[in-house]
Amino acid sequence: MCQFLETIKIKDGKPQNLDYHQYRLERTLKDLYNHKSQVLLEKKITVPEEYASGLIKCRFLYNIESFEIKFSKYEIKMISKLKIVEADDLKYNYKYVDRSYLNRLLEKREECDDILIIKNGFITDLSFANICFNDGDKWYTPSSPLLEGTCRSRLLDKKVIQPKEIKISDLSKYQYFTIINAMRGEDLTDIQPIRNIII
Repeated sequence: MCQFLETIKIKDGKPQNLDYHQYRLERTLKDLYNHKSQVLLEKKITVPEEYASGLIKCRFLYNIESFEIKFSKYEIKMISKLKIVEADDLKYNYKYVDRSYLNRLLEKREECDDILIIKNGFITDLSFANICFNDGDKWYTPSSPLLEGTCRSRLLDKKVIQPKEIKISDLSKYQYFTIINAMRGEDLTDIQPIRNIII
């Protein structure tokens, strides 16, 4: 059974940002198993003709011995309101297939679209994405996320966003937030007001 996952954006038949996914795959297997992966995503992912246009999600599931690839059409879901949820014992340093703990936390979202997870007093991530905050001038992302997303890493490398420790009490310093992951948010245009984060 595959333990880990890379969610890869396919745009008009072309896999996007494979170098960042490749890096995370290799780091996961090296960190957890001291194993050097022989899997090259660009060689393994062949997009079926039925998924050759539009926005497609590729789920690359893997472990130390095997992998599995699944494709599906993807529609961006509107996320406008977030519920603050604390989870000091949560660890999600690697992108696991098993999301049962995150799904239990998500049940606490009440009338909101998703949750914003607080760990040891610091803002981390949503249940499925990283988050960025705008103070009216610059974009910042929590410096200690649960998971270092590939879109987050890319935007940090481009210096579009900056890492910063952010507590709940710091939210009043910001005007807007936006969410980012491999499938959405790279242009930081889907913004929501800070008041939409419910404590």
